[in-house]
Amino acid sequence: MNQIDNIMKKLTLEEKVSLCSGIGLWQTKDIEDKRIPAIWMADGSNGIRIMKPVHNQRKQDTSEFLQVTDLTQNSPTITKQYEAVCYPSGAALASTWNMELIESMGAMLGDECNFRKVNILLAPGINIKRSPLGGRGYEYYSEDPYLTGKTAEAFIKGVQSQGVGTSIKHFAANNAETLRINMSSDVDERALREIYLAPFELAIKNAKPWTVMSSYNKVNGVQMAENRRLLTDILRDEWNFDGVVVSDWGGIKDRVQALKAGNDLDMPENRRNNKSIQEAVENGTLDESVLDVSVRRILEMIFKAKAQERFKDSIDWESHREIAKKVAEDSIILLKNENNLLPITKEKYKKVAVIGAFATEPRYQGGGCTLVNPTRISNPYDEICRLAGNDIKITYAKGYEINNRINDQLLTEAVEKAGEADAAVIFAGLWVAYDREGFDRKTLDIDSSHIRLIQEICKIQKRVIVVLNNGDAVTMDPWINGAGAVVEQFLVGETVGEAVADILFGIVNPSGKLPVSFPKRLEDTSAYPLFPGECNHHIYGESIFVGYRYYEKKKIDTLFPFGFGLSYTEFAYSNLKLDKTVMNDIQKLTVQVTVANTGSCKGKEVVQLYVSDKESRLLRPIKELKKFEKIELEQGESKTVTFELSYRDFAYYDPEAEDWVVEDGIFDIHIGKSCEDIVLTASVEMKDAKKKFRYLYLDSQHARVFENTVSKKMYLDFLVEKGVLTKDNVDAMVPLLKGNYMGIYNVITSLLGGDITKEEMQEKLDEINQVCTAKSKAESCF
Repeated sequence: MNQIDNIMKKLTLEEKVSLCSGIGLWQTKDIEDKRIPAIWMADGSNGIRIMKPVHNQRKQDTSEFLQVTDLTQNSPTITKQYEAVCYPSGAALASTWNMELIESMGAMLGDECNFRKVNILLAPGINIKRSPLGGRGYEYYSEDPYLTGKTAEAFIKGVQSQGVGTSIKHFAANNAETLRINMSSDVDERALREIYLAPFELAIKNAKPWTVMSSYNKVNGVQMAENRRLLTDILRDEWNFDGVVVSDWGGIKDRVQALKAGNDLDMPENRRNNKSIQEAVENGTLDESVLDVSVRRILEMIFKAKAQERFKDSIDWESHREIAKKVAEDSIILLKNENNLLPITKEKYKKVAVIGAFATEPRYQGGGCTLVNPTRISNPYDEICRLAGNDIKITYAKGYEINNRINDQLLTEAVEKAGEADAAVIFAGLWVAYDREGFDRKTLDIDSSHIRLIQEICKIQKRVIVVLNNGDAVTMDPWINGAGAVVEQFLVGETVGEAVADILFGIVNPSGKLPVSFPKRLEDTSAYPLFPGECNHHIYGESIFVGYRYYEKKKIDTLFPFGFGLSYTEFAYSNLKLDKTVMNDIQKLTVQVTVANTGSCKGKEVVQLYVSDKESRLLRPIKELKKFEKIELEQGESKTVTFELSYRDFAYYDPEAEDWVVEDGIFDIHIGKSCEDIVLTASVEMKDAKKKFRYLYLDSQHARVFENTVSKKMYLDFLVEKGVLTKDNVDAMVPLLKGNYMGIYNVITSLLGGDITKEEMQEKLDEINQVCTAKSKAESCF
């Protein structure tokens, strides 16, 4: 008998129940006489958020847990949180497209957890950016499920390499902050599978996080914490997740139903919910065996965490900041650079004006549960002055108030300083009030005071460089034409000053690529006007057409497309090769392409591979991202990048088959610098793909019956048995049945005069469905 079996035999009902909820905000329950220890958790998407202890005890001071970000400043004083490195936000992390670097950052976070005696980091947050208005867009990764899933995979692997668990969140379809606890995300099955579940599936299967956090919202009317189909049928039975499902904090409404659905751990401590479990077991409405399953999972997690503990008493903060800086630098995106305004050099400029309060009080993180108490914040102005040295004179003007209030005196001073310089670098973007948990944005514009500042400076200065500080996509229509260069930094953490200065001066070549599309206007976005929803429903009317999938299908021009980002050097692509031109669905396709640095300096390039299905039974996007790799090349250097595609890369989800389906036909393999800038294309033909069985109903057409050899035989044998057909005419009747547009039951009873009841026919179809579905699943290529 193992340790957990032995403990389970000794636990009382009350003790079992107590283990299914925490103690306080961050701790699991310990039971000393049963030798069950407690483990600790902390928030941490872009840095560890952990409260200081009370009176030098392990219990934490949680008085700042519900603290709302101070909206009068970008760097609120957080007195009761321990210091931690504030790493780049989720949006910035995905902008790197650099999985090796993300994994390194995850390892640093895991190391900090060990220093702070934390066993599980409540991250990553990976919900799809359905609309750029989403209030937590800064925390989440991308509009694309593959980029999101790969980023999460790297993050989880990094953290867990240090013996610290993760909690992938928020599962599932939690894509808005407005009334997030009451709203139902009403989403069709294809969109659910292809867009919203896909990143979770990828990360869970490949990185194996210790826990999954259920979200606040409902999905198609069912509270996520109580959603057995998603928490058990899909998460556990389909994806083989064997860890703990933990609720979002206060996210369980009906504790007994949540337990039955597979929600193991209720956080934070909730004695009322515990009491409801005990009462349900005692009155017979909950089988104790259901409770036992969750208790066992929780114990397995606790002892796994204790066995892997690598707690330490010291830490090298500077080495962690160095990784944070590398991530920040890799994430910054050069969106526009007319006439090579950037990089800043002494040969180009003798006097540069730095404009905007964000230059000295930078935006570097969002507001909410990701709020980190940073170790040391650098500001862009100081770092720009450092790099300029004595070669370039730097002047500064505040330009606007942090809280977006118009100040004519500040504006006048800024315009005057800009006019006196050879170039103006304007730091602009969004006030922290628009990038925070619990609220969705109302507009895609940057702050109005910033727009006015840019417009006024552009009237008197022809060399304007705008550096954006914001959590998600913004529109730029009122001012983009006047700016010669635009740099995007998605809240890059506490090393913001060093990172952006290195980019501006060319110390580091920009290599970030957009993880989201930047629309020209709000009305062009896929969720408009359905976002955020009304009457307690988020209607996902755009289905699978989210982000670039929507813009391409609707032929809507974007301001900047998904995957876009400029460099100070140039890259050329050549020699696209496929290892085969014809394949079947169980084979893999190897793709190779050569990339050369043909410019004047070292740089990094993100090689992006998209797949297009030329013709499909169901509607599909024009193309979908399936692979990518970031490479670094010296000037004149070239490398060959190799990708491998398999079944899932060609598949779509068919709700009727309840499976991923690949069809025969031509698929285009695109290599691009962005989703719009496709530089090379080759084609492969898919042949002899397995036909997935689709459910049969009384009103299904006969053509569906004959798609599958097993269903065809079972069905025809039934008709012969019932005397509707004979062995002599059965073959001749198949083409007639297959070509008829009426439903199965009507054809048999009306046209053929068969004497079969609906009950008999339904019973036979149920049998066919059961047999053929099991066979189809067993033969699945994925």
